[in-house]
Amino acid sequence: MHRTRSVIAATASIFACIVSGSAWAQSSPPTGPTATGGTDFYSGLQAFGSFEDFGAFNDYNRGRNVSVLQRERPEYSAIGIPLASFIVYPRLVSGLGYTDNVYATQGSKISDEFAEIDPQFIAQSTWSRNSLLVDLGGAFREFASKSSEDQEGGHLIATGRFDLAGASYAIVGANVQRAFEERTDSGFPTGAATAVPYTTYGAFGRGVYQEGRVRASASVDYRGFSFDNVPALPSFGGGTIAQSFRNENITTVAGRGEYAPTPDTGVFGELAYVSSDYVSVAGIPDRSSHEYRLLAGTDFDLTAVIRGEIGGGYVDREYNSSIYGSISGFAFRGQVEYFPTALTTVTVNASRSIQDAVIVNSGGYFSNLVGVKVDHELLRNLLLSAAVTYEYDDFNQLSRHDAIGNVKIGFQYLLSRGVGINASYSYAKRESRAIPTFVGPQFNTNRLFIGLVLQR
Repeated sequence: MHRTRSVIAATASIFACIVSGSAWAQSSPPTGPTATGGTDFYSGLQAFGSFEDFGAFNDYNRGRNVSVLQRERPEYSAIGIPLASFIVYPRLVSGLGYTDNVYATQGSKISDEFAEIDPQFIAQSTWSRNSLLVDLGGAFREFASKSSEDQEGGHLIATGRFDLAGASYAIVGANVQRAFEERTDSGFPTGAATAVPYTTYGAFGRGVYQEGRVRASASVDYRGFSFDNVPALPSFGGGTIAQSFRNENITTVAGRGEYAPTPDTGVFGELAYVSSDYVSVAGIPDRSSHEYRLLAGTDFDLTAVIRGEIGGGYVDREYNSSIYGSISGFAFRGQVEYFPTALTTVTVNASRSIQDAVIVNSGGYFSNLVGVKVDHELLRNLLLSAAVTYEYDDFNQLSRHDAIGNVKIGFQYLLSRGVGINASYSYAKRESRAIPTFVGPQFNTNRLFIGLVLQR
């Protein structure tokens, strides 16, 4: 805990010097991020697992609509610090929070307060052709009394774009992140005394060819996960809970073809192959698998009304070990944005996909997820948001079904180019239905957070 507090204090002091320094030159016009916190409002409600999930193929935006959060607000945008042929955008998001169930238990809830500080430096190239973006950041959380939940994380992301002939281009990137698995996550080990730290790293490449009404895309994505062992609670016998059996390397190869019969709409077909290679651990059957996924659908961007992408198809996953059998069935992915007025954006997300399980006798499960988010611009500098998600998980080879619901409301208040305030309230509930041996975590939790955003 003392180490976390020292890191937070040192980071805040360094950042304050950068933000307040008057000797830095300023660039014009401002093109940096808006002082709203810099994170998607779905953060904490929906996790993304691969480059494809980050939106590698979601190019349905044809510039006919602008969402509330996408709208440019030059008077509240960061100015940045010119450095050679780059502009560096420093940002610090800090705040205080409260949770009424810090250990995410079904009974005997324990509450606690916590402090967060997330420093970030984004460097964006100013080249006339091609581009490079580097994102370096930290994520620190310290609890008032439950120091077992303290976290020290961070990330480094580099992404480059190469402009090719016409409208064609290529994107390559790499990233590494130190993060913590929350107690509210489905894979959190029973009896763990602390949050589970893990490291994820990866690289990706994508090429896009576009000519007239035809567009073709291909991508390759590699991602690795390495989990740390964690101490066990005394009530579970103490000692160490091994997590190395969860270490894996995932390689995804995907291709997509698209044809636009009209300027507003397109139809597409997409094929993906996913290889998941788990580290071999004595006494645990190999969880490695191979997956094929085929989707077909449409994307659209209709003037001043609606835009989005909807695709459905089939997914099949085969495990190396026969003990886990196979999983196959209907797959779906969709996102639609509706614009009832210029000041309101309604976003609907839905997906059906196979996810890895971390319990005995089941290699994976079908995750069925649906979410609705509403963003409203009450004032030019006051943005309101509300989101609801529901997930239903159906485990393979087990009579187990989990249901997870989340509700989140909040606001973002922009005071100036360099200062913003955000606040949120979230409620999460998880239920699990299975025989006692395989029942999953069950809990409900309320969380409050208010933060201050400083940027240059």
